[in-house]
Amino acid sequence: FDFDATTGTITDYKSYARKDVIIPEKINGVEVKHIAEYAFYYKGLNSVKIPNIVISIGELAFNSNNLGKVTIPESVEEIGANAFNTAGLNKIILTENIKKLGKGAFANNKLKEFTIPKNITNIPESLVENNILESLEIPNTVSEIGAKAFKSNELSSVKFADTVKKIDILAFADNNIKKVELSSDCDVHPLTFDSNVETNIPKKPEKEVSEEKDFVFDKNTQTITEYIGNDLVVKIPKQID
Repeated sequence: FDFDATTGTITDYKSYARKDVIIPEKINGVEVKHIAEYAFYYKGLNSVKIPNIVISIGELAFNSNNLGKVTIPESVEEIGANAFNTAGLNKIILTENIKKLGKGAFANNKLKEFTIPKNITNIPESLVENNILESLEIPNTVSEIGAKAFKSNELSSVKFADTVKKIDILAFADNNIKKVELSSDCDVHPLTFDSNVETNIPKKPEKEVSEEKDFVFDKNTQTITEYIGNDLVVKIPKQID
């Protein structure tokens, strides 16, 4: 391990070292409190055991490995963006002590089950995108679900708490969902679900953008060469003045 004793942070792991990693509670007598970004990135790991003293796991910390089952100890409060993205996970055990999850933290794995910690209020973008989840329950602590959060799974059943007030684009696209029940005041993006999914909330119409400033337009050839607006769903206008 490369270790910063002043902050209690593992900053790197030698790629030639053992592939079944047991992270110690202390290194040279100093407690291991943090795992830095990229610390175990692409090291060919087969497993990892994290001690119940680590507080945070940084961005991409275990990205691109083959870890199988990972248990996150009760001491961990924060997991950074893409920390376990493409990490070969088939099972992840989280505790209720986690307060923050970064975008894409568990994307691109083989997770069949996922439990959302009850301290999480906003589910970040692409959190568990591209896994094999079959069912999911959104607890009553969650208010917002980010873009592509559970996209490209095998979900056929999702139970939403009434506390969910906003669901962003493609959050549940490319699944096996047929019908969902949502709170009547939930703000649902038109592309949250696949087009065949039945919901109790009327879908918002796609927004037609007709302001010339949103397009780069060549009047000589009558060609739109670029869209520079911010709307994610756009209908091309019939004419641009």
